[in-house]
Amino acid sequence: DAQAIGALQGDLVFDYDEYRPNQALFLNSGSDVARDEATGTVTHGVTCTWIDSDDVTEWLGIETATANDTAFIATCVAEGWDVDGHLTPTHPLQQHITAVIDELCVADGGVRHVGVDGCGAPTHAMALVGLARALHTVARDVDEVRTAMTSHPVLVAGPTRPATMLMTAVPGLIAKDGAEGVFIASLPGVATVVVKVADGAVRAGAPVAASLLRGAGVAVPNDLDSDLAPPARGAGAPVGRVRSLV
Repeated sequence: DAQAIGALQGDLVFDYDEYRPNQALFLNSGSDVARDEATGTVTHGVTCTWIDSDDVTEWLGIETATANDTAFIATCVAEGWDVDGHLTPTHPLQQHITAVIDELCVADGGVRHVGVDGCGAPTHAMALVGLARALHTVARDVDEVRTAMTSHPVLVAGPTRPATMLMTAVPGLIAKDGAEGVFIASLPGVATVVVKVADGAVRAGAPVAASLLRGAGVAVPNDLDSDLAPPARGAGAPVGRVRSLV
């Protein structure tokens, strides 16, 4: 049985399409058990609470809890791998991930280096054309990934994030932002674009990707541009905007 951490309990309500920033569903099973003395019937009402990522990190004993942690731990459980050390490059989970990524971009040199990203997980360096080829293959051939992303775009990034905005505006498109100014998007059968901003700034990635998608024939609404990057500000007030020149 798990114990709720620092939040009030409530009825079990979960909706994939309802966005709760930086929160996760935490199930507290074993609570609210009642027995009817007249009939002897025992009822068990499952209760839950919403907790924030700080509570999750404390509970898991890790520095930062992300969506990666949920996917990593679930995969370890499904495959029968030890959860301990699942972020180390030598763990079976990370070995498998590296092998799959390497296979997807092998024609362009494969995985050239494995580093560590901001959440502590191994991250893979590859040629941009290799990343584009890998994304194109996944978008075209891996139905589970494409369907999950297009069915629940808000869970890919968040309602105010460029990747989710683009996916919501363009049916069938999959998109994802990454660290150090990386932005990727693919519409199967039409176009795949990969952007890497040289200085690592994130705000230019989505506007450039949107411009490239339009150039390849994807109908990205023009009125979306102002939402894809925050405005330039002076003394706290908007004084300009990011515009792609591609």
